[in-house]
Amino acid sequence: MTDALNYLATAGGSQPESSYPYRAVGQACAFNRAKVTVNNIRGFESCDPGYFGGAACTKANWLGFLRRGPAGVVVTANALKNVGAGIMDARQMNCPQMDHAVTAIGYTVEASSKRGVINVRNSWGPGWGNNGNFRIYHNEDNSANGGSCWLTKIAIVPRY
Repeated sequence: MTDALNYLATAGGSQPESSYPYRAVGQACAFNRAKVTVNNIRGFESCDPGYFGGAACTKANWLGFLRRGPAGVVVTANALKNVGAGIMDARQMNCPQMDHAVTAIGYTVEASSKRGVINVRNSWGPGWGNNGNFRIYHNEDNSANGGSCWLTKIAIVPRY
């Protein structure tokens, strides 16, 4: 995630996905500066447990990053095998390590349980999960599984 944001800062921006779609195959970089639509990225900011120089994530600063836009986060990939349309609960999952980057795209509060729900986009395509996305309850205990299966341990956002 940090490499991608630093690349965008040095390359001069980002193309829209419509002009450079993800194809899930190895290929040479086809970046075209003429198609750049976002060109003011200057690097990244983070909250994390010391990996990238950010302060530790608290609920307040993690949500603060997410309010700014989509945030790079991490999860245990193995926990995502059977994702469907429902809301996952990390308290009932085995999440031993963080090993897969995903994008947190929103946060809502479920009306019936009053629990926070993190909305996440994965890179495995629209045939996976709920049209390529999943939802997971926000686990406020940030110790057991690293918080919501690690999702709340790190947040990385572009610095403009």
